[in-house]
Amino acid sequence: MEKIKHQLDLLPMVLRTKARKTTGKAPLTIRITLKDQKTTEVPIGTTILPENWDVESKTVSKSESDHRAINNKIKGMLVDLNRIYDKLFFEHNIITPEMIKRVYFNKPIVEESILEDSTLPPTLLEVFDEFIEKFQKMVEKDDRSPFTKTQLKTTKKKLQTFLQVKHKKVGFTNKILQN
Repeated sequence: MEKIKHQLDLLPMVLRTKARKTTGKAPLTIRITLKDQKTTEVPIGTTILPENWDVESKTVSKSESDHRAINNKIKGMLVDLNRIYDKLFFEHNIITPEMIKRVYFNKPIVEESILEDSTLPPTLLEVFDEFIEKFQKMVEKDDRSPFTKTQLKTTKKKLQTFLQVKHKKVGFTNKILQN
């Protein structure tokens, strides 16, 4: 399947709503948008007077004292964010604006707490093992036949063999193979 590059939009902008009352300066940020994804913002780390922002060219006007440094920083960040997107495009199937932001700030692509909390669904063989364990308890209570348990174990081994032959990528731990 061919991967399709989504439209990446990087919009430098002034957050006028967060302007400081004492100085009147507002923070600059870059909004990252990917098609059909929630947007996120990357702070540029500087503030300017909102009237010194040129909306058309998306640059700081010459009225601001350090306009050259700020404009260079914006251009550099835009290049960096585009490069990060290109790199993530080749490494991952799904890319989100949050992933781009996290890589920009040298954080793990996915939050570690999310990785710890998210549990992968059990594999077919793991479900089979659980069923056999429950079945073993029923055999011990004489609710089920031990021969049926033997048939289940045989079926599991045949399933393992099938998965190994048909899907060579399927890996098994030693514990699973020994059962």
